[in-house]
Amino acid sequence: MKKPFRFHRGELNGYYIQKLLLCHNEAVKDVIEELVYQCVFQWKLEGEVTATELPIRESDIIGVGKFAGIYRPIQYSENIGDSVRLTESHVVAGQERSERGLFVPEADGFGFVRTEQDDYPSDISTEATSTAKETLIPHGLTPIGYVPYNVNIFNPDGSIIPGAILSSPPGGGVPYTEYYGDKYLYLEEHFTDTQKVMSIEMFKKYIECLMRIRYNGVSIKEFLYITELLGEGYIYNITISQSAHYYVVNYSTNVFSSIDNKTGRLGTWLAVCTQKFKLFQLVQV
Repeated sequence: MKKPFRFHRGELNGYYIQKLLLCHNEAVKDVIEELVYQCVFQWKLEGEVTATELPIRESDIIGVGKFAGIYRPIQYSENIGDSVRLTESHVVAGQERSERGLFVPEADGFGFVRTEQDDYPSDISTEATSTAKETLIPHGLTPIGYVPYNVNIFNPDGSIIPGAILSSPPGGGVPYTEYYGDKYLYLEEHFTDTQKVMSIEMFKKYIECLMRIRYNGVSIKEFLYITELLGEGYIYNITISQSAHYYVVNYSTNVFSSIDNKTGRLGTWLAVCTQKFKLFQLVQV
């Protein structure tokens, strides 16, 4: 009696599937074609398989893609805006100053300058640096270098390779990009360890949250636990109010928090809440 139970584990191994196929079993006759497919399919496409093999189904490829792509590294709106990052409203003394923002990659947020008055003698770009970037290049600014097409200008640590930047446009019709200095580099090209959205540690926390809720169920206690685990104070000022058929969860983010990977933490938290807390409507305030 021990032999059959050797194969009753979490997976259907090849031996188990083959025995199901070879035995006359009324219980599996409706899924016999699926079992045959599971036995002989290969990780190959149509035209690559032999006479005794089946190619992997398109639906299975899509399924693998969905699973493997559950946490793609570039998924958030902040990362797909090319070199332009849009600010939120920023009001100082009753005046809208959202146009006075310099992006600080290490803080994953904006720092606002020259907000005290309306007129200043120069553009805020004069205050931009390699660590406080201006996303828009002022009209008429002269390039300080030129980067030929398909030329890498970065060292592995993110620093600039000076010899890769030309002092004049390349000849021979070679496409190029104008270089205006570090403070106008693409925001995605600012390499910092704290901005790795897809990190193994964050993925582990993501799985921990899902498994914990699966084991303990959905509750306010678990919601607060995952908020503390992922947010560590970055996600704060949470209020919950009841609507007719759901709960409205207002939250804020602390852009001056010193924790790493704020974009990744917020995205992970939103993903878990969306998947598991179906009655919560999340609203950032």
